[in-house]
Amino acid sequence: MYFELKDKTADVLARCRRREQLCDLALDPISSQDEAYGIQAIAEDLLGFKRKGYALVGSSEPSGASSV
Repeated sequence: MYFELKDKTADVLARCRRREQLCDLALDPISSQDEAYGIQAIAEDLLGFKRKGYALVGSSEPSGASSV
């Protein structure tokens, strides 16, 4: 991924985080986990703070619906 695209992606992430909004980013240009972490680091620098943990979001069929 080109540096300009990394910076732009990180800027969008930081702006959405500040506004507490979801953002719709094209993730196809990110070719590796290292690139994703690099973008995250740039966004954290723009925000002025570091990640404090992870959030896992998802569901599985056994936890989604109960049979009555």
